[in-house]
Amino acid sequence: MSTPVLFIVTAFLMLSLPIQAATPATAQTTQPQNTPQPLADAALHTALIETAIRYDFYNKRCRGVSFDKHYDKVNRLFVTKYRLTAHNYVKRHLNQDIKVLKQALEHQLNEQLNQLSSCQNAKDQGLVDDLQNQFNQLYQQAEKSPWFPE
Repeated sequence: MSTPVLFIVTAFLMLSLPIQAATPATAQTTQPQNTPQPLADAALHTALIETAIRYDFYNKRCRGVSFDKHYDKVNRLFVTKYRLTAHNYVKRHLNQDIKVLKQALEHQLNEQLNQLSSCQNAKDQGLVDDLQNQFNQLYQQAEKSPWFPE
């Protein structure tokens, strides 16, 4: 696995892990257990792109939706806010071809769906809701982010 893909996977996994307080003294300063810690800068935008790709792939595989609704929404945000397409962001900041990134993320989601044995089981176990909530949260953070890709 190449370094950019490993970074992306690590950032995605970190985003989905709950945050726990270490001691009672620090419990007041940490976020609630089910709320992921906000990402900043490039990590936020990278996680947003990856989540959009995963969500769209789920919709293709399990719902028969043939267009990339969420990736297109991210692309519109990037174009209007940064004058940079999502494809170009991946090329510049992740030094990776978008097709390779999509294949890696699709492979991960396929493995996850295979472990759950069906799309219905994935839906019943909350995978779709998790993808939707994660996408919406990251998108809102990216809209408000003052970061600008250089």
